[in-house]
Amino acid sequence: MGEPPWHPPGPEGSLAGASRDSAITRYKEKKKRRKFDKKIRYESRKARADVRKRVKGRFVKAGEAYDYDPLCETRSY
Repeated sequence: MGEPPWHPPGPEGSLAGASRDSAITRYKEKKKRRKFDKKIRYESRKARADVRKRVKGRFVKAGEAYDYDPLCETRSY
């Protein structure tokens, strides 16, 4: 039945391969420049989060009392 529809006939296939190679090269270059450092984007949010009260790392309301017992299996919060 001929060539499959995703396989371009003739010399156009080599052009598609060249553009794919350039795309792969660009991808690899961008991958090298990635940064995984922790960056604080909003200083005001960071300052607010540092002030807020936490229980087990989660924010809680300041006025309420929490009876947190790590050995207790039932959760009261």
